[in-house]
Amino acid sequence: MSKGTGILREVNKRKLLSLVRRYKQTSRKDLVAQMGVSKNTVSLIVEELMIAGLIEEVGINGQSSKGRPKITLQLAESAYQSIGVLVNDDHIQVTVMHYNGDILENQKIDCSCQHIEQTKDTIVSVIKDIQGRYSNIVGVGVAIPGIVNCDQSIVYESARLGWRNELFDLNKEYGLAIPVRIQNRVRMNALQSIEQDVATSEKSIFFLQVSEGVGGAFIDHHQILSGGSWTAGEIGHISVKDNGPLCTCGQNGCLEVLISELAFAKRIQETRGKKVELPLQDIHSEEVEVIANEFGNYLGKALIHIIHLMNPDQIIIDSPYNASQAFTNACMERVRLSALQIPLMMTNIQFQKKTYDQVTGAALSVFLDFEHNKLSFHT
Repeated sequence: MSKGTGILREVNKRKLLSLVRRYKQTSRKDLVAQMGVSKNTVSLIVEELMIAGLIEEVGINGQSSKGRPKITLQLAESAYQSIGVLVNDDHIQVTVMHYNGDILENQKIDCSCQHIEQTKDTIVSVIKDIQGRYSNIVGVGVAIPGIVNCDQSIVYESARLGWRNELFDLNKEYGLAIPVRIQNRVRMNALQSIEQDVATSEKSIFFLQVSEGVGGAFIDHHQILSGGSWTAGEIGHISVKDNGPLCTCGQNGCLEVLISELAFAKRIQETRGKKVELPLQDIHSEEVEVIANEFGNYLGKALIHIIHLMNPDQIIIDSPYNASQAFTNACMERVRLSALQIPLMMTNIQFQKKTYDQVTGAALSVFLDFEHNKLSFHT
C-alpha cells in the first residue's frame, strides 16, 4: 500500500467511525451512501474495525430493496474512550466518555486552580489513574475559562483563574504519551451542542452560552474559527448599555456583566436580601420575570451584532433563562425591531431547552479532533 493510499484509508476509517458514532446504529449499505465510496471499500474497513474490536454487528434492521436483511453495525463496548477535564475556580471536574457518548465515570477534585502548577499536577495525576483503569483512551480534552491558543497549548489570559501567558502543555512538561488538547470551555461546549443535531451540523453556527460568564463560538463544518488572537466569538464583551456597570475587561455595560448567572444572583439577592445558589433554579416568580425581560433585551442587542457581522445560518442560545417566556420574547422583540430584515429572515435562532455540560463537551472534543485527523489513529 502506498503512502497516499494509506492516508486515504485512514481518513475513511475515521469518517466511517464518525458516522457510526453519530447515528448510533447503521448498515454497510447506508455507510456506502453516506461516504460516497465503493461497497468494497466500506466492507474492508468494517472488517478491519471489527477485528480491532471497535465496531460490532448487532443483528438486522429492516430489509433492503432486494429483500435481503441489512446487518446493523454499532460501536463495540471495547471502542475508544476519552477524558474530559473542566478547570473551575476551586475544583476540577473530570469525566470519562465512551466513543458512543455514554459517560463511564465522573469525578470532582477540590483544587485551588489559581495555582497553575498545582492544577497541572492534579490533572496529570488523574489522567494517569484513569489510564490505569481503561485500555483504549484516545486523548484528553481540557476546558479552561479564558483565551486559549490550543495549537501552542498556551493560556493567554484567564481572568477568573488569574493566569496570563501560561504554558499548559502536559505532553511536553510531564511527558504524557496520550494526546492532550486545551481549549476555551465555551468552544468545547459549542461542539457538543451541534453534535446533538446531525441535520444542522454542516451549517455555520454561532453558539452562545450564559453561565457564570457569557461566551460564544463560531463554528463552520465542525471547525471552530478562532481568529487571529484566538478571541473570535467573544460576545460577552460586547457593550450593550451606555454607562452600565464596569466589567473586568475595563469597559462599561458588557453583556457578561449584565446577564450572567452571577449578575442574576446579584439582582435577586438585592431584591430578596438573601444569597441565590448557582446553578439557577427559580426563574418563574414575578420578580424574576421582570429581570428576565431586561436580560432578554440586552441579549437581543448583542445578537443584532452577530447577525449583521457574522451572518451565521443558525444561532444556538444555551442559557438558564430560556425557560422564561419573558426572556425569549424580549430577546426576539429587540432583534426584530433593530436587525436588518434579510439576514434576520435567514438566521435560525434557537433557545435550547437542554443545558450542556462543559466537561462533557471537553471529552467529546477529543473524538471530534480524532475524526478530523488531529489525533493519532491506533487499532
